[in-house]
Amino acid sequence: MRHLGFLALAFTAFLVACGDDASSSPVDDPVSSSIEISCSDETTPESSSSSSVILSGDSHEESSPSSSSGSSSALSSSSAEPALSSAEGVENLSSSSAKSSADIAFGTLTDERDGKTYKTVVIGKQTWMAENLNYESRYSYCYEDKTENCAKYGRLYTWSGAMEACPAGWGLPSLEEFQILLAAVGGQAIAGKVLKSTEGWKDGGNGTDDYGFSALPAGYRYDDTTFLYQGEYGQFWSTSGSTWIYQLEVTFDSDSAYIFSLYREFGFSVRCLKSAGAAHETPAVPCKTDSTDTCEYGSVKDDRDGQIYKTVKIGDQWWMAQNLNYETENSFCADDSSCAKYGRLYTWGAVMDSAAQWSEGGKGCGVNSDCSPSFPVRGVCPSGWHVPSRDEWINLRAAIIEYGPDAKALKSTDGWIGGWVNMGGGVVAYDSLGVNGKGTDSFGFTALPAGYWDGSAFRDDGLATYFWSSSEKEYEKTVHARYLTVVMNNSMMEGLSKSKGLSLRCVKDAD
Repeated sequence: MRHLGFLALAFTAFLVACGDDASSSPVDDPVSSSIEISCSDETTPESSSSSSVILSGDSHEESSPSSSSGSSSALSSSSAEPALSSAEGVENLSSSSAKSSADIAFGTLTDERDGKTYKTVVIGKQTWMAENLNYESRYSYCYEDKTENCAKYGRLYTWSGAMEACPAGWGLPSLEEFQILLAAVGGQAIAGKVLKSTEGWKDGGNGTDDYGFSALPAGYRYDDTTFLYQGEYGQFWSTSGSTWIYQLEVTFDSDSAYIFSLYREFGFSVRCLKSAGAAHETPAVPCKTDSTDTCEYGSVKDDRDGQIYKTVKIGDQWWMAQNLNYETENSFCADDSSCAKYGRLYTWGAVMDSAAQWSEGGKGCGVNSDCSPSFPVRGVCPSGWHVPSRDEWINLRAAIIEYGPDAKALKSTDGWIGGWVNMGGGVVAYDSLGVNGKGTDSFGFTALPAGYWDGSAFRDDGLATYFWSSSEKEYEKTVHARYLTVVMNNSMMEGLSKSKGLSLRCVKDAD
């Protein structure tokens, strides 16, 4: 699958370049007033998708609405994150411990449509089929059209086929429900290992099957009707997406599990979930306009220096509504007034508290070292708060995306310089004097354009803001960071160097 990766990514970039969300098209000078990008005649400032890759040399991660977690799956429409989840922050949910087979709560399900009986398993608070679905319906296939493969691996379904395939009372899981599963088995970084079956995977890439999920390497059916990678990949549809649909992937060569958005006409496996769709995180409702503010605010005092920060509840998460401004080694700001306005910019090691001054969760997580964080990671945050994981950033986006572009809703109503202007005739230009780069601050998050520290100078003040997560990218040895800029209305996830100085918004620990 990996040899197709560049083709898939290039095709996605083409699809997204003139679409509704941000793309990875580079802009040489983000302050130029003469940058022009030709798209269709329908292009508007709201739909303009070009953005400057401001932190040169880092790997670009996201082309909305697609998603991933860093695997190099060739089918992936991006190497980024799930954009529409309403369950990020699931690392704060209570996790199940690995169990012996005697402790696993198995059951059975009989599909009344064809009489087939499936093993089921309880993982956390969810009840899953412990086998791939093998109900013959339209848009379903046996690998290489051999019935013995259906008997062993279940059927491969296009997304439309998968959406109607589960038995009564069961359904296709949402992206959120997959994330809850990953949290319940200890997190995405080890989920592949503990969910995979104990045999059948290429090159000894078997799992431990600690929870009885028994993910099988069923391979997939390409949209040109060819079958690929049995023994290497197991991929499971979700309900979330449109043309590109989120799916959970486990592979023979990794202990991690991955979430990608892939083309809906591919054929993947189905794991049905009992009462799928019943559990959802609380969506956020816009609470702030130019004239009213009904957001739910609070405050947190940092006992280390006495500073008090405004906080805001968005969906089920409490976020600091200001950037952290605690002075520590490897934190920076241009001057005192900049610190007061924007907070400080931190290297990732400083954010994670790699020296373990306040907690052990991010110990050793520095620029030149690998680490295994213990989530949630307090890091440099005040007591009772922590550095947001990649999933928690995605959860924030999911909580607000229903109401429009998330970056526009999170950005403050002032301080942002410039924006895109529709020049007509399919031409969109960046105007450094424009005002449409600012946000609406509809949820009280008030993201300010603090820019970043590149190791020698401060960059992009007024143009962009970048926020650390506690989550490394497995392959690139960079860190997932959320960023917002004047040139786009949706936020992005980027894999950034640990040595750069970015802002930090802390999230409150689960009660």
